[in-house]
Amino acid sequence: MVKKNNAICISTVRKNSKSVKNKNLLFLKGKPLYMHNIDYALKSKQISNVFITTDLKIKKKTLLDKGFHYINRPRKLRGDNASHWLAIKHVVDIALNKNFDFDIIVVILGNSFGAFTSDLDKGIKKLKNNKNLDSVISVGKYNMYNPIRAYKSKKNMLTNFFDTKIIKRKIKNQKMINQKDAFNNIFFFNGSFWIIRKKVFLKNNGLPPFTYLGNNIGYILQDSKYMEIDAEWQKKLFY
Repeated sequence: MVKKNNAICISTVRKNSKSVKNKNLLFLKGKPLYMHNIDYALKSKQISNVFITTDLKIKKKTLLDKGFHYINRPRKLRGDNASHWLAIKHVVDIALNKNFDFDIIVVILGNSFGAFTSDLDKGIKKLKNNKNLDSVISVGKYNMYNPIRAYKSKKNMLTNFFDTKIIKRKIKNQKMINQKDAFNNIFFFNGSFWIIRKKVFLKNNGLPPFTYLGNNIGYILQDSKYMEIDAEWQKKLFY
């Protein structure tokens, strides 16, 4: 029986990873990393159905006990260069073909654990209550990584990542040019969740790099310690 609600959740989990070996399967507090966000989503009263798109083998008993849907990800969507959008859309198409009723897509990642039920519910309600928003995403505030402080290598030497003229033009007060908050607060997507209107996701023509989030993006600010695991050093923060 298909529950009627306008939000479904999709967990994207790949078996193999190179940045951190099998990062989605790292054990944290007695269960695989990817299962934390799924459990949070299952507790949400705003989400009717939870899907996982993966090449992992998951026991039928686990699927039945927890109550989420398993989607076997096609081989063409499993590689390092596979489109995340296409992997999500594959699930969306299946859900639509099976007549699931939804207007909102919640995406949770397998290499993070910060998609708390309360934040998911808050984000979904924020999207529902603001017609001008295309999506709502989780972010952390990382002013210490202000992009005007970034460098790139050029001929084995460092130069400004952004054009120097752009930096000087943007910073009116030259005394502030080297301050971490010279551009005000700096927010990064932290890997916990995206909450997107279905029609916006399908158009896929918004702001880069995540064009499927649309142009008008709201946010839920989380503690900066919640982030997706993509480097070995991050494991030391959680184990």
